[in-house]
Amino acid sequence: MDPTDNQDTPTIQQALSHQGRLLGQHEQSILALHASNQQLSQQVTVLTEQISAWLSLQSNASAQPAQPTPPSPQQVEQGPGPREPAISDPEHFAGQSELCGLMRGRALKWAEARFSNTVMHEVRYRDFVKEIKQVFDHPDYRSDASVKLMSLSQGQRSVSDYSIDFWTLKAEVDWTEQALRAAFTKGLSDQIKDELMSRDEPDDLESLISLANKIDNRIRARRKERDNSARSSTRTTALSPPIRPSRQPIRFEVDQIDGPEPMQLGRAHLTPEELQRRRQAGECLYCGKSGHFLASCPTRPKDRAHP
Repeated sequence: MDPTDNQDTPTIQQALSHQGRLLGQHEQSILALHASNQQLSQQVTVLTEQISAWLSLQSNASAQPAQPTPPSPQQVEQGPGPREPAISDPEHFAGQSELCGLMRGRALKWAEARFSNTVMHEVRYRDFVKEIKQVFDHPDYRSDASVKLMSLSQGQRSVSDYSIDFWTLKAEVDWTEQALRAAFTKGLSDQIKDELMSRDEPDDLESLISLANKIDNRIRARRKERDNSARSSTRTTALSPPIRPSRQPIRFEVDQIDGPEPMQLGRAHLTPEELQRRRQAGECLYCGKSGHFLASCPTRPKDRAHP
């Protein structure tokens, strides 16, 4: 064996080891590129699906939408009795067949009578509407709403419920702002009116109604609080044991009476000088003896009362 071959063996091994490391690095790079390629492919697929969906929406939006079937129109006025069929003869009501087809009940009967001898297209639309209003549009609803608004009151309701009815009737009248505010205030309860009198007058109707609502809510909350407190106090009193009166007799003791004896049996009233002398001497004011006072006088009747 050539000695030079032994010398080249480590070099060859190092070269092979280096080549192996390079191959391993290349393999890792290829795997990373493959994973990145798969990720890009998935993203492209998602984008393609989104674009397809967007194009589908655009095509549907550009297409002519189907006309929905209109609901059955409400009748102009329905009187008692069975509902009449809609007019469906376009020749008799040429030009306005759709408009007349909306009529029911008494309105339909009026139209049939009105145009029984007149061709429909010879009547102008403006005149036709004017005649309908003259027959069916009664202006009395405004006066009725005014009467209801003037007589509307809060009663036992909350201001919130009262204001709903007020706003509903307000939409049917043409009153001024000042008249509406006066009518709303007039219908409030006395308690709300009293509270409003102590406050600054609101600038407009909306502010007035809002303030009345706040006052009413506070009053109702306070009333509820008082009711709860009263019920709690009543419950506590009912649970407390009753207080039994003492059976010991009440004793009254009179040590000394400074005033003169109002009545002395068999004796005259003492003079002020005699009363003063007996007090200074420590004698009884009744019998004049020493050693006791009027309250314990042995000669004084026991059943006599003194103030």
